Amino acid sequence: MSKLIIVDEQMKAKLGKDEPVMICTADGTVLGYFTPTPPQKLNLQPQISEEEMARRMADTTSPTYTTEEVISYLKSLKKGQ
Repeated sequence: MSKLIIVDEQMKAKLGKDEPVMICTADGTVLGYFTPTPPQKLNLQPQISEEEMARRMADTTSPTYTTEEVISYLKSLKKGQ
């Protein structure tokens, strides 16, 4: 996919509306249509319930690793390439 960067403020304003835009050449040839995407809202909340988080925290059967152990493991993977 090609990437088109809009630097013209008037063009940016026209394309930044909440409605589709027909893109044409100066002679009226339709090149295509642009449909703006709605701004994405960041959902910074956990995607699991409070109960599930509590259950996972209480689970003592799963192994745990220190940061150093994880880094050491990741470095060993890189050496194996």
